Order: sequence, then structure tokens, then C-alpha cells
Amino acid sequence: ILFCGTCGDVMTRLVWNSHGKKKPVWRCASRIAGGIKACTSRKIDESALHALPMRAINLAKAAHKTNLALVTECVAEGLDAERMERVAAIDAEVKSLQEQLLRMKPDSTEEATLGEKIICLRDERNALCGNAALETQRINDIRDCAAVFAGMAAPLEEFDEQYVRGLMEKIVVYEERIVFYFKNGQEITINE
Repeated sequence: ILFCGTCGDVMTRLVWNSHGKKKPVWRCASRIAGGIKACTSRKIDESALHALPMRAINLAKAAHKTNLALVTECVAEGLDAERMERVAAIDAEVKSLQEQLLRMKPDSTEEATLGEKIICLRDERNALCGNAALETQRINDIRDCAAVFAGMAAPLEEFDEQYVRGLMEKIVVYEERIVFYFKNGQEITINE
């Protein structure tokens, strides 16, 4: 979930040996493979990478509204009701067009036009149903994050990979900042 803000590639863990001491760092995969010509991004020490997500999670929790779950529920119900109404209207219109098509004389000039309308309406219906799955996933992500935040009794102090992977969609490392993208849509930027 860690990405380079310069080129967009993933970041990879390396262990540097500096003056006989091993130091884990994270660096852009493009920079590793192609050098500075491929990407000019910086490295990030693993110690910072462990501290900063916990700070971002604590900031996100503080900004988290307790009624987010309720708002999400209302939005989900509204989207589903509106979508179901449109799907029902499309189904009724397709049925009407099909009945008209059956009553037409063979090789009628309107036959192709009605067929195209039916195909367009079916495509719209399929898109509505496909969007429903994406919206359902998004709503579930918001609910999951809300549940995690609700279960956090105190601010996090130590790195916990489960919280990071459970709450965050991705982390992007730029030259002077790191942006944490949470699954619930929150974005926390830490200048570092």
C-alpha cells in the first residue's frame, strides 16, 4: 500500500549497511531498478514509516464524526431507492418497446430504432447495477473504518500493521509530505 509520489511506482523495503549498522529503509522500485534517471524520489526510514501511520490514524480518529455510520446508512438507503426506481422505469420502458416491436410489420423502418433504444436502456440498467456493487463496497469500507475507530479506546502509540492495512487504502510518499488515504475517504497529510 506504499507508493512513490514522484513516479507512482510501489516502494520496496531495503536494508542499508551504514558504518557497520543495518538500517531498514523504503525506496521507490523504479529508483532501485533504474537509478536516479528513473525516479528522483527520496527514501524513507522504516522507523518514520512506523511512526507516521499511527499519527495519521490518531488524527483521522480525532476528525472522525460519530454520526458517520448513520449518514452512510441514510445515503446508502437513498441511493438504493433512487436506483431501484430508475431500474424499474427502465424495465417498464423496455417492456413497452418490446411490445411495440412485436406489433410492427417485419422490415419496418422503426424496427432498428426501437432495437437500438432497447440496447441503450439495457446498457444503462447494467451500468446502474454495476455501480451499485462499487457503492456497496465503498459503504462497507466506511462502515468498517467507523467500527475500527469506535473500537479504539486510546490513541495508538506503537506501530500496528493490522490497523494500517485495515484502515488505509494507500500511502503516498512525496518529497516533503506523506499522504495517507483511508478506506473511508479521509485523507491525512503529514509534512515530513
